[in-house]
Amino acid sequence: MKIYMNFELQTLKKILLTCMISVFTYGLSAQGNVVVGGTASVPFSRGASKTSKIKEIAYQKKLVGSFYLNDEWALTDVFLNNDNMVIRDIKTRIDLRNRVLEIKTKDDTLVLPTYRIKKFLIKESATLFVTENVVKSSTKGFYQVVVDDEFTLLSHPDVKITPSDYNIITNTGSRDDKIIKKESFYLFSDGSLMLLNRSRSKFKKQFSENERAIEFFGKHKVKPKKMMYLLDFVNYLNVND
Repeated sequence: MKIYMNFELQTLKKILLTCMISVFTYGLSAQGNVVVGGTASVPFSRGASKTSKIKEIAYQKKLVGSFYLNDEWALTDVFLNNDNMVIRDIKTRIDLRNRVLEIKTKDDTLVLPTYRIKKFLIKESATLFVTENVVKSSTKGFYQVVVDDEFTLLSHPDVKITPSDYNIITNTGSRDDKIIKKESFYLFSDGSLMLLNRSRSKFKKQFSENERAIEFFGKHKVKPKKMMYLLDFVNYLNVND
C-alpha cells in the first residue's frame, strides 16, 4: 500500500512538473514570437502597427517666411508727399503686404502709408525708393530705383502666399504655407511708366520702335527675367553716341 502511494505521489509530481515546464515554455514562446497589434483571438487587428498614423496628432501647418523686404531696421531719410518735410535718421523697414513703412521709435512702432511718402533713402546701402505718387502708378507700393537716368529702371517688390502642397500618402511636398517674395520691373521715361514683360518675344515687341534697343537685341540674348540683363539693357538705352 505504501509503495503504491509513493508511486502515485511521484507520478503526481511528474505531472505538476510537466505542467510547470509547459507553462514556462509557453511564456518564453509568447515572448519570442510577439504578433504586433493582434493575436489569433483578435484576427481583425492582426498586423496593424502600434504606431499607426491614426493615433498621431494632426500637424498644425504654419506660415513660413517674412512680409518684410528686410527684417532688420535701417537708418533712413524719408521725404514726405505734398510738402517739403524730411524726416532724417530714423529706423525703418518695409512691410510689403500692407504697403507701409514701419518706423521704430523709443517706445513704439509707427506706420507710414505710401500715400504719405514721396521717396526715402536707406542710408547704409544708398538705396532709393519712390512710391506710386512719383511714378503715377495705379499699383501702390514701393519702387526701388535701380537706374536713375532718362530711362529709369525700377524694381517693384511684392509678396505672395504659396499654400502647402503636402501629400500625406507619398509624404512629399511642403506641410506649411510659404511667403514668397517676388519683384516686377518697370521702365519710367518722359513721365510714363511701363511694366516690362517677362516673355522674350513680348519684351522685344515693347521696344520694336527703339533703335538702341533693337541694336542691343542684336548683340545680346534676350533675358528679361534677369535683373543684370535689364540693368545692362537700360544703361545701353541711356548712352548717347
